[in-house]
Amino acid sequence: MLSESDLKALIKDELWDGWKAERERLDIIDAWSRWQQQPLTLPRKATSEHKRLEEISRTPWLGLVVNTVAHCMYVDNYLSAVGTDEPVDAGPDGVPQIAEIDGPWRTWQANRFDARQIAVHRATLTYGQSFVTVLPGEFGGRPTSVMRGVSPRKMFTLWDDPAADDWPLYAMQVVREGKVYRVRVFDEETVHVLDVEPDTEDGIKILEQFGHDSGVCLRGHLRPPSAGRRGAILEPGPSASSIRSVERMSTS
Repeated sequence: MLSESDLKALIKDELWDGWKAERERLDIIDAWSRWQQQPLTLPRKATSEHKRLEEISRTPWLGLVVNTVAHCMYVDNYLSAVGTDEPVDAGPDGVPQIAEIDGPWRTWQANRFDARQIAVHRATLTYGQSFVTVLPGEFGGRPTSVMRGVSPRKMFTLWDDPAADDWPLYAMQVVREGKVYRVRVFDEETVHVLDVEPDTEDGIKILEQFGHDSGVCLRGHLRPPSAGRRGAILEPGPSASSIRSVERMSTS
C-alpha cells in the first residue's frame, strides 16, 4: 500500500495535473456532444445572410450518431461457453427474481446494469473511453461485486503501457463538492478516499483507506488504443473539419 507521503506526492506530481489536462480536452468534446460548441469563425466580410446560414447550420446530428451506435451495444443477455443457466421463474411482477439467478448475470442484474450500461456506452462513444469501477460488496446476503460506471471527465488513470496493459497502475476518481474535491485513488491493493483543496498549501487530507481484491478499474474503448491513443466519435481535430462537414451537410 502507498504510504501517506507517496500518495500525496502521486496526486500532486502526476494524477492531479493529468486529470486537469484531460478534463479540459474532454470538456471540449462534451460541449460538442451537447451542441454548445464555439461558433464557427466567419470572414470579416461575411454578410448577414452568411451569419444566419452559419447559425441555422448547427444541427445536433452528432447526438444521433451516439444514440444509434449505443443502441447496438446494449447487453440484454449472455451465453456461457461452459453451459447455460437454468431458467428462472418470474416473480409476481413478471420479472425474474435476482436472488434466484446465478453466475455473472446475477452480478449484472444486482447492479442494475440493464439501465446503467447505457451511460457507459454513451460515454465510450462520446469521449473515446469510459470506466467501470468494480469493488467487493454484498447483495441478498451473498458476496457480490459492486459495479459503477464513471465518466472519463471524472476519472484519470496512469499506465505503464496504455496500449498493452489490461489494468492501469493507478486511477483517480474526482467529484467536486464546493471548493473541495472528494477523491478516490485506486491502486492494486487499496482504495484511498481523500479531500483535496488544490489552492491551499497542504490541501490533501486522507479520510479513509480500505482494501480490495478486484484489480483497479475496467476501461471501455471505442476501439483498441494504438500507442495509447484514444479515438472518440465527437472529438474535433485542430480545425474541427470532420465535425463541421456534418454541419454543412445539414444545410445541403
